[in-house]
Amino acid sequence: MPDERLDLALREIGPADWRYFEKFAAEFLTVDYPSLRTTASMSGDKGRDGQLYAPNEELETYIQYSVTRSWSTKIKSTVSDLSGNFSSKFRLIYVTNQQIGPDADDLVMSERLAGRELDIRDRSWFVDRSRTHEQRIIAADELAARFVDPLLSKHGLSPIVARALGHDEAKVALVHLALEGIDRETGQGLSKSAFEALVRSALHDTSADNSLPEREIIEIVMGLLPASDHVQIEAQIKSALTRLSRKGPVKHMRKEGAYHLSHSEQQRLQAETAAFVSSEQELLAELQQSASLLAPSLGKDALAKMANGLREVLDQWLLKRGENFSSAITSGRVGLISLENLELSLERLAVKPITKDQLLDVLRDHLESPSQALGDHLQRLASAYTLFAFMRQTSDVQKAVLAVFTGGEIWLDTNVLLPLLAETLETDPRRRYFTTLIAATRDSGARLHVTDGVVEEVLTHLARSLSCARTLSSEWTGPAPYVFGAYSLSGRSRNDMFNWLESFRGPDYPEDDLASYLLEEHGISVVDLSEKAETADSTLRAAVQEFWIHTHEGRRKLRGQEYDPMLVQRLAGHDVDSVVGVMQLRGSSSVGPMGYQHWWLTLDRAAFRLDKALKSSLGVENTPKSPALNPDFLVELLRLRPVRSAVARDLQVSLPVVADIARFAGIPMAVIEEADRIRASLHGLNERVTQRRVREHLDKIRWHHGDRVVDMMGMEKAAEDLISLPDEDRVIADLDIVVD
Repeated sequence: MPDERLDLALREIGPADWRYFEKFAAEFLTVDYPSLRTTASMSGDKGRDGQLYAPNEELETYIQYSVTRSWSTKIKSTVSDLSGNFSSKFRLIYVTNQQIGPDADDLVMSERLAGRELDIRDRSWFVDRSRTHEQRIIAADELAARFVDPLLSKHGLSPIVARALGHDEAKVALVHLALEGIDRETGQGLSKSAFEALVRSALHDTSADNSLPEREIIEIVMGLLPASDHVQIEAQIKSALTRLSRKGPVKHMRKEGAYHLSHSEQQRLQAETAAFVSSEQELLAELQQSASLLAPSLGKDALAKMANGLREVLDQWLLKRGENFSSAITSGRVGLISLENLELSLERLAVKPITKDQLLDVLRDHLESPSQALGDHLQRLASAYTLFAFMRQTSDVQKAVLAVFTGGEIWLDTNVLLPLLAETLETDPRRRYFTTLIAATRDSGARLHVTDGVVEEVLTHLARSLSCARTLSSEWTGPAPYVFGAYSLSGRSRNDMFNWLESFRGPDYPEDDLASYLLEEHGISVVDLSEKAETADSTLRAAVQEFWIHTHEGRRKLRGQEYDPMLVQRLAGHDVDSVVGVMQLRGSSSVGPMGYQHWWLTLDRAAFRLDKALKSSLGVENTPKSPALNPDFLVELLRLRPVRSAVARDLQVSLPVVADIARFAGIPMAVIEEADRIRASLHGLNERVTQRRVREHLDKIRWHHGDRVVDMMGMEKAAEDLISLPDEDRVIADLDIVVD
């Protein structure tokens, strides 16, 4: 098991701490090299900090200790000094607290060709060997005690974690919720796990010499959950203390009526907290690196300030998202939190030449495409914020979560289906966000459906995408349709789009083909709701119809385009069938605020304004709750719910941190033209290589210019002209999927 405390200690060492590192490293090396002698001197060391002594032999092995980040420059300088002062052929052991790994392969090879041996001992080398010898164990523990233990206390953690929360106790509680996770495999309840985490957080700095009375523990945890029932909270805290003291992590001093963490639990929490802090530092470093790519001319201090600002904005958004989720669970009304809500905060951080749109792209990329390690960290962080916000609303988290569509049925909107099709273009399974979300939803026991109207809209969008592929970019008005934008950014040729689309539908029976594909690949069945919607009260149906007609008309007026009233009626009719049909399936009863079995999964921003509009026209008493469900809510729900199988555990691990599918929205035709130009310049290369180079080139364009990324159905920012399709393809003219 990696020594997480030592790993963090080595990360914390700065230029001023070089003497501590040199002493530590020497303790490690002398286990293998008893003849190691330190040669550092005020009068000069001739390029080495140490050397191996062997009687009657030429001194050919030298040691260089270094804590500099510019390790490549330091190594080259050391080699140059040694070559000038000693023989040109020698062995250099370069010892550093930095993480280098395979990045030095080329340098090692060049030294080998010059007749020299370069042996790099980096951070991983120390961490992997920290428990291999008593002398190393002592050295590692001493270094960690100096640099890490103060950092892992409540006071030390406060400045560097949970930046969206106000005080030390809340910040440490969030860390413990993230570390605790959810013990799904043993069947332990979510509420029990959460309260055990909060009790551990209250006991964070305790030991046999520093225990806490039971009443003080209760007051600390109660202070974290001010809105909850205090009697119920106190009972949960006492139960958690009983379980933890019975199992061993917590020791009960019965005579004093106090508790403290056991020694083994202290060690476990120190290691896990150190790993958490290391992940926080990695995330901060990656944010700073992304900012530096956008503006290499910015100074180090400015980049560090921007990275810290981005990290704080991310924490604030995760907390707001968690609060939105918990509010929906307790009220039964789902809202919509988009990454675009960050724009005002990012505007304050933007420093020329970096724009707020570019900063939004930086955060989106880190949420959508993090490394495996950071992806796990972000998921734990997101769930911890959600759980923390949830517990402030209700103490029985598990009961509330289980009440949401257990064994229910979900109807999918068009804007959820199109990403499923587009994601078949993605070669990396980890980036198939909606595919994973749908698979996890199905594995949770929910049944998935689409209406005939949605099938119709998808087919029309595919026909429109093919029409765009067959049209010169200069002759196409407005951005590319969503699916064609995704297809182009994958690096594929326009000429092959017809063949790719045949995976979903053929020319003769497209409706049947698409229905078969959805059922076979995703377990989604076509179930029409039009007849069910017709049974609704005429006043309700008319109000919903009016809302959607007004919405579709408003979107087209905003674009300054003429529209066909019959088309608007048809689009609104599809939405009415879905919304009112699901309302009718629900009936008049539910188990709790969110206990309905039927939902409508959509990305349409307008869908989450419907509830307010209906209350205004029908009155609060006569307005049924909107069945609209956003994918972000579903992601958090699936992450918190108990799993049913090993498959579900794997799916939960790979759930996206955020289901914000706007990567291909509003792709300007100028970008498509650039893809065509690059592809033409690569004529004759292997198709796989061509696709990769086109993708890489377009990614650079999007990274440096920052797409105007918006929600897929956002009325406020929609900007695409209707394109006339051939009569045989013209079921409806537009889906409002492609936006500015």
